[in-house]
Amino acid sequence: MTSYHQLVMLKECLEGLNIQPDGIYVDVTFGGGGHSKAILEKLGRNGKLIGFDQDPDAWEQAEKIDDERLTLITANFRYLEKYLRLHRVKQVDGILADFGVSSFQLDAPERGFSIRFDGPLDMRMGPSASMTAAELLNSYSAEELQRILGMYGEVKNARTLAQAIIQARTRKALETTQELKEILIEEHNGAVPQSFEALERLPAVGHKTASVVMSQAFGAPAFPVDTHIHRLMYRWNLSNGKSVQQTEKDAKAIFPRELWNDLHLQIIWYGREYSPARGWNLEKDIITKTIGRKSVLNEYLKKHPVAFDTIRDVN
Repeated sequence: MTSYHQLVMLKECLEGLNIQPDGIYVDVTFGGGGHSKAILEKLGRNGKLIGFDQDPDAWEQAEKIDDERLTLITANFRYLEKYLRLHRVKQVDGILADFGVSSFQLDAPERGFSIRFDGPLDMRMGPSASMTAAELLNSYSAEELQRILGMYGEVKNARTLAQAIIQARTRKALETTQELKEILIEEHNGAVPQSFEALERLPAVGHKTASVVMSQAFGAPAFPVDTHIHRLMYRWNLSNGKSVQQTEKDAKAIFPRELWNDLHLQIIWYGREYSPARGWNLEKDIITKTIGRKSVLNEYLKKHPVAFDTIRDVN
């Protein structure tokens, strides 16, 4: 974990990379450098790590790592092949990609990624992007906005939202995240929408948040999957951990529908108390000791061999 971004599945990522001491690895989403630091710890003297990030905030994080084995490319990883050739790298042993916006970017109002704070409608990942979100929203046609919102934002009613943006900007050019948020608030007269579809149309409201609102505010059966549930379902060998969508699907198939709303909260509580990502003590985690995934238990035992007898007695 770093102050820049909280890593969720670091151990699983390192296992997947199967890092060789003298290998060459690429972190195409350097961010706060959390993954890269962990990779460097496993590399030998002749190992090499190449990081990519177009965000100037990430560049500042890289400056804090004094390690000649790390090379940071201040560009989008779409140019991966080009820069590898430039650095005379013909083959790599592993590539790590942690896609999406980081918690650091969401917590910075001036970046314009979050509606929790009012800030400029920027949303650029780096200085190489010439157009801000405000410029796009104020100049693109309704058809272009609909395509972007539907294809990249996965907005269910992209056409309706695009028309609302067009109407709003005829009164005043959109400049802030608050103004964008108000467009959708007006659609519902300030009330909280009471359907999954309407909630997911709101800015920055994804399926998980919509599920939380529907289950806790309106009592609709839902099983929101956060990082705790995603981690625990994998640890307990109840899901393959490939995606939160798959984890949610598996959870709904395993647990009775009438228990979903309470059970997802209970699992989160259990994860925080007894099965956290960091500082995990298997001795206190009775569920994982009893039904845990063998690979997870074996990895734990490598680091904590004293726990072997306890696990053997339970099983």
